[in-house]
Amino acid sequence: NDWAYLPDYNGQASEWRRHFYGWRDRLATLFWYLNDVDGGETVFPMQGNVICEGISADCEGAIHADPESCDTGLKIVPRRGSVVLWYNFHADGRGDHNAL
Repeated sequence: NDWAYLPDYNGQASEWRRHFYGWRDRLATLFWYLNDVDGGETVFPMQGNVICEGISADCEGAIHADPESCDTGLKIVPRRGSVVLWYNFHADGRGDHNAL
């Protein structure tokens, strides 16, 4: 389990934190492209989405992009020596649904 399953705890955020917070999930992810690649991209389908309050991914203006679709969002083409860094959590410790 990870922070994306927090809504499954039905208002028991403290119970979830007791088991998972601060040690199982990555604060940030870094992709360092060591080679040029023919074809392929790293896609962030939720790029530009609104940030909802609390643990919800549903709020006014939120989009629900298909995480398996490569048609929308930010697309990074791998180039030797380039780096992509993103944070998986907001500054207040909430997981960032838009980073999935």
